[in-house]
Parts: sequence; structure tokens; C-alpha cells
Amino acid sequence: MVFSNRSSDLLSKRLLVSLTPHGYGHAAMTAPAVNCLRERLPGLHLIIQTQVPRPFLESRFEGPFDLVCETPDFGMEMRSAIGVLPEESHQRYHRLHDRLEQVITAETERLRALAPDLVLSNIPYVTMEAASRLGVPVIGLSSLNWADIYRSYCAAMPGASRIHREMMDCYSRAKVILRPQPAMPMEDFPHARAIGPIARAGRRRRDEVSARLGLGQGERAALVIFGGLNIALPLECWPRLPGWRWIMAPPPPPGRDDMVPLEALEMPTTDVLASCDALITKTGYGTFAEAAVNGVPTLFLKRPDWPEGPPLEDWLIRHARALPLDVEQMLAKELGDHLQSVLALPPKPPVKATGISEAADIMESLLAKTWLPGCPT
Repeated sequence: MVFSNRSSDLLSKRLLVSLTPHGYGHAAMTAPAVNCLRERLPGLHLIIQTQVPRPFLESRFEGPFDLVCETPDFGMEMRSAIGVLPEESHQRYHRLHDRLEQVITAETERLRALAPDLVLSNIPYVTMEAASRLGVPVIGLSSLNWADIYRSYCAAMPGASRIHREMMDCYSRAKVILRPQPAMPMEDFPHARAIGPIARAGRRRRDEVSARLGLGQGERAALVIFGGLNIALPLECWPRLPGWRWIMAPPPPPGRDDMVPLEALEMPTTDVLASCDALITKTGYGTFAEAAVNGVPTLFLKRPDWPEGPPLEDWLIRHARALPLDVEQMLAKELGDHLQSVLALPPKPPVKATGISEAADIMESLLAKTWLPGCPT
């Protein structure tokens, strides 16, 4: 849906984007759809509520925005980028839900002061409840939800059924929860709707990357990135492979002339990704979708107990050149063999990020008050 005659009222609307600070993937997933909407509505006032660092947000969201660093959302407590702390997570949720009404009231007053016309949540549920109490329409957008994640790890713990029920009550306030593919099934969410993938296509700048890395004839580069969470890997043990250079998002250890920090290239991450021969990452929506959209062969560290893992991993293997690894394989000299294996897989066409315009259509129609549940956009 595209509005050919947008009123000045529509162009001056206020959008609040509430992002979980659990890694960077939620922000990376949301930004392309918001950027698409702002191209249509250049006067749209954007407010981002999250604890994700501003420099990362500025690298993804185009144009100015106000930043609100306070959020009741935290996701799950983690010991590393792939290791969940179930007991610690349950205790933190227990403390939150013991004062849930107080937290919702504070969030409602915060939103009242910000005066948004629409809230896009990826995927804080307290903010959904607060927006609903103010009569502000709210959309969910995510490949996961914290109710399903929490239940997977904490269902048997004391008080978990009450916490899960209250989470679900808050999530029910959304007009719709958009599930950009790949995503968890969300079978208990009757208002969930599948849309296409959301990811940014990078610009291939191979000559620039090669020059900055000093790559010789036949040498290759791989981007190593784990999505804004501490991976807790002994990077000093990372194998040296002849003919490979590593562009590292986690800070490289001293003394490694085969490693270059990502920020040293001074390029958008997706441009670096699109210019590399391979990606090494963990299971996660943002990097998986961007790898498939940019057609980059990928080795990924599986997250065997993460409920979102199987649908994401199955999708990536179907739609891109991708193979799973474990930690031992990642840190062994055989990493070179795995890189050769993934490069040898038959090429697949890059995935089209159709979810960007689909999500922007729904946001625009809600701002214009023309969207009805179940109606095609």
C-alpha cells in the first residue's frame, strides 16, 4: 500500500520504536523497515527507546532521532552470546513482575510525555501494554517473543506460569505481531502475521576492503561477528590460516597481524559483509538475514538450546550457502577445511528482503488510520 496524497498531518506523525537491548539484532532487524517508512514520510519524528549504544543505532537508522535510554525490557540474562542463565533470568523476571503494575504505570507516563502516534515494539511487552492504556496503536515486529523464550527455559520454576500469563496479556495488546522470516512459529499468538525477510543489502566494495587489508593475489577475507553480545571465546586461540584475513567485530587479541578490527575499515557493516568471501557468526536473525540477502557463505555457531535456533538455522541452510560449527571446530586449524566446504556449496540466489516494504505498509496504514486486522496491505 502506498499513499499518493499524504496529508501534512500524516507527514508530521511521531513514531516510537522500542527495542530490546538483548544484542544488536533487534535493532538491525527493525531499522530497514523504519528507514523505508521515513522515505515515504520525511517529516516523521522518530524516537528510539533502547539501551543499544547510539553509535550502532546511527549506523543503522537513517536520519535524526531522539534516544530514550530507559527501558524495562532486558530479554534474558546471558553468560555469553550463546549461553543463557535460566535461573538468573527467572529471578530477574520475578522481580519485574512482582512490581509489574508499577513498572507499567511508569512506562505509561513516559509514553504520555513522548506522545507517539504509533509504537513499534521489537519486542518489549511492557511498552505494548503502556501504549494500549494510552490508546496508542502498537505493532510487534520480531522473529521471537520473550514469553516463548522464557517459558522454554523457566516453565518449571516457581511462579513461572503467572509471569508467562502476564507476558502474554501484554503481548495481546498489539494490533499485529509481524514475524519477518525466518521466525519462531508463535502458535499461541493469533494476531501474528508472517512477512518476508528484513535485512539491509550492502554495497560490494571489494577493492576498497582488499586495499585496506592489504590482501594479496588470491587472499580472502572473512567477517567474524557475534551480534553485540560477549562471545566469551579465547580469540588468542583463533587459528592462523594461510590466505585468510579476519575482520573482527569482537576486539582482536594483541599480536595478530592477520586480524583487523571491523571499525578500522570505517565502512557500514553490511558493506563489509557484502565485500567478504565468508561470514563466521552465531545463530541470530540479523546476521543470518543479512548473509542470505547479500549472498555471503556462512559458518555459524549453533545455539542448541535456544528456541529460535532451529527455524533460523534450517532457513539459512535452505536459502544460502551455510554450515554449522561448534566451538571446537571454530578454534581448530580445520576451520580452513570448513571454509572450503561452505565455499564449495552450490551458489544460491540472494534472498529478497520483501518484509521491509510489508512492515512499512502496515506502519503507514496505522498512522493513517486505514489499517484493519486481517486486511491485505
